[in-house]
Amino acid sequence: MIEALFDPSTHIFEQLLHRPETELAGVRGLLDYAKKSGDLMGASRLLQTALEHHPNEVWVHEAQWTLQTLQNDWNEALNTLEILKKI
Repeated sequence: MIEALFDPSTHIFEQLLHRPETELAGVRGLLDYAKKSGDLMGASRLLQTALEHHPNEVWVHEAQWTLQTLQNDWNEALNTLEILKKI
């Protein structure tokens, strides 16, 4: 059980998604897994969900911007920068 604190599985992060007070922690954990595995589409889906539920979270927009630049989606990256300037 204590090992989960140091190497949490995706299952733990998926469980966090189901509660509003832990949703962002779940997204962040799953996002790290998606990035490490090169799953940019999965990362994008996670960030879209986070943005819909938490539109004023700066780190979510920053992660979205990073993902957009990795995908060479420069128009959306510029739009995300404008949002970041506002919040």
